[in-house]
Amino acid sequence: FENEIITKLDHEVEGGRGDEQYKVLFDKILLEHCRKHKYLAKTGETFVKLVVRLMERLLDYRTIMHDENKENRMSCTVNVLNFYKEIEREEMYI
Repeated sequence: FENEIITKLDHEVEGGRGDEQYKVLFDKILLEHCRKHKYLAKTGETFVKLVVRLMERLLDYRTIMHDENKENRMSCTVNVLNFYKEIEREEMYI
């Protein structure tokens, strides 16, 4: 499930979907539901935080890609790649 969400999220944000408001709502609604659930409280919260961190990086990446400054674009790209490496998603990193 986690792999599928991460892969789809990357494609959706790259395609222009999602914004800061969506990220905030996603975080709020899913955390609220996970915390109420006996079995999903801990793992669900970890998952939601992971997805929100990814969304932050992808939204930054999408925004900065129109920046004239190549250093800003490269820095943002490295942030996304490092995140994929950190969460051990080599297929996304490559």
